[in-house]
Amino acid sequence: MADTSLTIRISRSTHEVLRSMADRSNATITALVDEAVRDLERKQFWADFNAACEANRGDPAARADLQGEDAAWEGTLADGLEEEPRTHEQRPNRRGKSGAR
Repeated sequence: MADTSLTIRISRSTHEVLRSMADRSNATITALVDEAVRDLERKQFWADFNAACEANRGDPAARADLQGEDAAWEGTLADGLEEEPRTHEQRPNRRGKSGAR
């Protein structure tokens, strides 16, 4: 089912910026607004995630609980192969990034 469109109010200066960006990128203003909203939603998700990770670091009981949960899931990764040593650069960042964007 296709999305229906609605009218929203924006300032003239924002409309001018959107029009200019649309012209340069050969896109519609609607497409630019859709992309901007998705980007903002993604940015907010990660900001919230990183804030929750920081709060967890400050709570020893919550941190211990999460470490216990991580340890329980480690067993699901067993495939019978020996793990190869990894350098620091190769380790994935599994708990978010330090600092909010």
